[in-house]
Amino acid sequence: MRNELEQISIIEKYLNNELSAEEKAAFEKNLQADPQLQEALTLQQEIMKGIDNLSMKQKIHWAKKRYYRNRNITRWGLTSLIVIAVVTAIIIYSGKNKSQSSIKELPALPAFNEQHRNEWADADKKIPPQKFLITMGRDTIVETKAGMIIQVPANGFLTGDKQPVTGQIELTIKEAMDAAGIISAGLSSTSGDQLLESAGMFLIDARQNENILAVNPVAGLYLELPTDTIHPGMKLFSGKRMTDGRIDWVAPQPLERTLTPVDINQLNFYPPRYLDSLAKWGYNTNNKKFTDSLYYSYSHFFREYETAVEESRESYGANSYNNINECAINPAKIKAIWGEKYQNTLLATREFEERLNQIHQTGKNVVLDLYVNNLDKTLSEIDSMAVKNLKGAFKQRFLAFAARHDGAIKINSALTQKLRQYYDTKTKTFMDAVAQTRRAFWEKQEHLDKEANQKQTAHTMDSLKRIADRFNEELQLNLKRTYSQLGYNSPPRLPGANVYKARITATGWYNVDRIVTEATITRTTLNISDAATGKNASIRYEPVSFAVNNAPQYDDLYIYLLPEKLNSFIRLPVANDKYTERLNELIKYKLVCVGYKGEQAFYYMQPGIEPKAYTNIELQSVSASELNRLLNREGNGRHEAGIQKDLAFYLYYKKESQRQKHNLELLEFTWKVQTIIWYYRGEGVPCCCFGDSYK
Repeated sequence: MRNELEQISIIEKYLNNELSAEEKAAFEKNLQADPQLQEALTLQQEIMKGIDNLSMKQKIHWAKKRYYRNRNITRWGLTSLIVIAVVTAIIIYSGKNKSQSSIKELPALPAFNEQHRNEWADADKKIPPQKFLITMGRDTIVETKAGMIIQVPANGFLTGDKQPVTGQIELTIKEAMDAAGIISAGLSSTSGDQLLESAGMFLIDARQNENILAVNPVAGLYLELPTDTIHPGMKLFSGKRMTDGRIDWVAPQPLERTLTPVDINQLNFYPPRYLDSLAKWGYNTNNKKFTDSLYYSYSHFFREYETAVEESRESYGANSYNNINECAINPAKIKAIWGEKYQNTLLATREFEERLNQIHQTGKNVVLDLYVNNLDKTLSEIDSMAVKNLKGAFKQRFLAFAARHDGAIKINSALTQKLRQYYDTKTKTFMDAVAQTRRAFWEKQEHLDKEANQKQTAHTMDSLKRIADRFNEELQLNLKRTYSQLGYNSPPRLPGANVYKARITATGWYNVDRIVTEATITRTTLNISDAATGKNASIRYEPVSFAVNNAPQYDDLYIYLLPEKLNSFIRLPVANDKYTERLNELIKYKLVCVGYKGEQAFYYMQPGIEPKAYTNIELQSVSASELNRLLNREGNGRHEAGIQKDLAFYLYYKKESQRQKHNLELLEFTWKVQTIIWYYRGEGVPCCCFGDSYK
């Protein structure tokens, strides 16, 4: 990896014309003989072109403010990180270690500067110092007025005899971070005759009891300088005091942006707009168990795609589906990396989080795989690899990423290989598990759908039979009464199927009329005269209505009439909160009302129903067992069995309707979330379609 970085550095110097004549000739000779070097040169040219064409805006102020709130070194964000010295140890920061600063104007400069020389520049005299009292032996973070952050390790300074400093020290900072500060301090942004672009100038001086301290080169100090824009190619210059009071900037060092791992569980690996959309739809986005479960469930599309591709190749010899792996990042891959296994890897950094946001938008799983499978490389190296798989705006964005020279998190190759295997295995295992769970769920729903259809059909047939039986019973009753009123003693026989039957009592012509039947069907009053006997017959049908108090408050309300002379019952229809029927004068009726509020049952019964309007009917709450007892008491055996069966179906149907409604909402919600996860090429046009919609 170090050789690759050195190669990139040489290529940059070559492209910037910074090599000597001998170095340039040697490089060009190697270039002619080395195809890989030629490829690296071409890529670096693209990166440098990308620098000119694209400016990557960073969320510096947001990240800095969040860091300040938490005071935790592991939450360092996307600001520019400057390495003062090589660090070979992991520095742990305790949130309680930050020293309080007391900023005072020094009455005069000390006799010697930090380099033990009696030399001072104009800036030394004009910029007021900021002083921090720090107790060595523990990690400390200080923040300057301009927002510069300095991390001082426990063993960050050495005494004159190269021993770690103990006790309290005084850290002095002078800074000029903007044009006004630079100009007023008499500073210039030039290195010799070359004009520089400055991101800020600062002095660091540490002393203990007037003794000058040196930075421990093993531990080093880390600095963050806040900036609105990361400018690729920035370097760290050392200041050389000149005799005329100026400071010349010399010995530039390239900045390899060191990565600082954070808690991977605090990063956001979801697709862009995922959490915002859920919040807009009214879901609790703070419930990570829910947001994770929902997002990961979409991995079944990728498993079904693999199955469909296999079947397509077996049937047609080719894949007839669009490549789903270029439509969206497989959620199973995100689940595989978003956990403890990848703590303290480059995936557990704000820099990778920033890239993953773009990777989601590319929809290319191959790009994500590059970062996961090359954990021992620098981010900038992987950025360069990713560029080869991208086009257009996404290519330009990753060229700009590569130009930032973001570094790496040290990890050995053996662990990299193990994590690579874990990534592949975990992704496949989770896809299979989600697909199996989803398949089992929808198979169960399909079974319940069939069961519901069967019960619906059976209930419809039962209802039709009950209505037919009640009609035939009432028709026979009406015919018997009509014949009796007309003076005929023999009861009629109801017509059988496909034949006409009649009882003849005298010779002559006869007409089989449907007057009684039609009156029974329409439930209208019957008036008939018999010319032979001179007698009249009539059967009256008169209206009745029922209104239940607070009817809309019931989830379900069923109103029944129980005819005493019939073995069936009548469930009344409702219109405008009134239940109506026309009563046959030959039959006595009971009213039975059953209502439900949730699981709680309510009941009302009244005998001797007359043709009039009944209002203010008040139902009383009863237990399920009490309801059964009351129904058994009030009705005959067939009444009770029929009503019980009817109520049981409607209670079942209520729950079944809720299940079907839930499934429909689930499918609609699935589509809404899919529009967030899937990469879209245009407004409302999905990158690809797969399978049989959602189910």
